[in-house]
Amino acid sequence: MQIDPKNDPKSWEKYFKDILRKIYCPSSIKDIPDSYGGDFGIECYSFSGHALQCYLLDQHSDKDKLSKAQKNKIRKDIYKLAIKNFASFTILFEGMYISRWILATPYYLDTEMALYCAGRN
Repeated sequence: MQIDPKNDPKSWEKYFKDILRKIYCPSSIKDIPDSYGGDFGIECYSFSGHALQCYLLDQHSDKDKLSKAQKNKIRKDIYKLAIKNFASFTILFEGMYISRWILATPYYLDTEMALYCAGRN
């Protein structure tokens, strides 16, 4: 029996990281465990300068609720990356320039999200 990763946040995270290992090569990404105190707003990062995060909202059929939750996730995690955990990331990244923050979500129902992500909404 195959498990659908879109049914459980931890399964979605594992699925996301499995894909990343194929894209980046296992030796080119560094995992950030979330067991104690959270993950600083990223699941892992690549040595090529990409900060990677995944997100699965339990209830996704309501477009407005999903869009609001995704926008909140983006806003909170960018804040964690750029301000709240900046000192920790400075140490963690060891002078590496982060050129891209990527959020992977299995559901994308609102075209306005593209504008939001571009800072136009």
